[in-house]
Amino acid sequence: MNKIGRNDPCPCGSGKKYKKCCEKGNVVTIDSLLEEETQRIQFTILDFAYTNYEWKLNHERDRAAQKYHLFTLEEAAVDILFDGWFVTTYPIEKGKTVIEDFIKKQLHTVKRHGVKEIISKWNQSQFVIGEVTEIEGNRVRVHDILRDQIFDFQDNSRLEVGDYAAGIALPYRENIVIPFSILFKFKKEFGTKYRRFLHSEYDSFNGSVQDYFKESYLRIVDHFMAINANPKSESEFEMVDIGELEWGSVNEKLAAEELVYFMEDYQVSNEVISLSLQLLSQYFEMRSPRIQNPSIYAASMFHLVAQYITFGHSFSQKELARHFDVSVGSISSRYLDMDEFIGEDLLRTIQSAKSNGNRQQLA
Repeated sequence: MNKIGRNDPCPCGSGKKYKKCCEKGNVVTIDSLLEEETQRIQFTILDFAYTNYEWKLNHERDRAAQKYHLFTLEEAAVDILFDGWFVTTYPIEKGKTVIEDFIKKQLHTVKRHGVKEIISKWNQSQFVIGEVTEIEGNRVRVHDILRDQIFDFQDNSRLEVGDYAAGIALPYRENIVIPFSILFKFKKEFGTKYRRFLHSEYDSFNGSVQDYFKESYLRIVDHFMAINANPKSESEFEMVDIGELEWGSVNEKLAAEELVYFMEDYQVSNEVISLSLQLLSQYFEMRSPRIQNPSIYAASMFHLVAQYITFGHSFSQKELARHFDVSVGSISSRYLDMDEFIGEDLLRTIQSAKSNGNRQQLA
């Protein structure tokens, strides 16, 4: 820290001279003061959200809990994850977010000029997911996977070089950002899986990286947590390669990817996933459907396979409809069509595996 003259403006942003402000106590540095103040205001923003938009917040949390497995963990970190996404992303009215509403209505209550200037830029928050490449003191450097961009976080998380981190970056000081609450840590040994998942998803998305993260952040973290909780070797993962099959359209491939992600989250074996993909590809080739909502096809294929193979997880059509955010009727009608065209092939495959003493345990 550079030496501050007694008559220089106090770096805390109070507008007073240093000798009449922080020099008196000489007990805090500008970094610790700003860090403490910005953390306090993050909690104030959360209080603002619960006070003014509690119904919307709880409604969206309930919807997310029906779709994402991570909400079954009942950990405080899950609440932090959701609350951060909600206040920075969810449009409460006319496209405005909670944090934008807070800046408009409450920024004047922030006394220190320097802190106020920082908070005024928090409507420019960015989602960051990447590899930790360097740590120096409380500075954590994260190389964002999709942007190929470096973010320097001021953060005290217990991260190590090589770990993967996900968080919401808030503007702080020049070339420095801070996380909204915390940076989430993911095991370094699954880096290839994280990268493959993100690139595969984003390649099918029509929009910016930020828009993709806004729409998919909860689902991405949910999938990363599933990878951490259910590790598989890279060789096992390679058994299921969507790229080895031919897909007639982008939406056909999206349906296949969504099916794979859902099955992986519920620890369905690679053999069953591989079979399900081949059947889905066969169905698309036979029927050439005009797909408007890929989720319907992913949910219906899962329901079809579940009628013949025991997974350890059973889902009713109603539960699948909630997870995939589609109607029960759409799953029912598509499932019946799939069963008519490929149900016998599925049954023959299972019977053949049993008769041959197949160790793949399809059933």
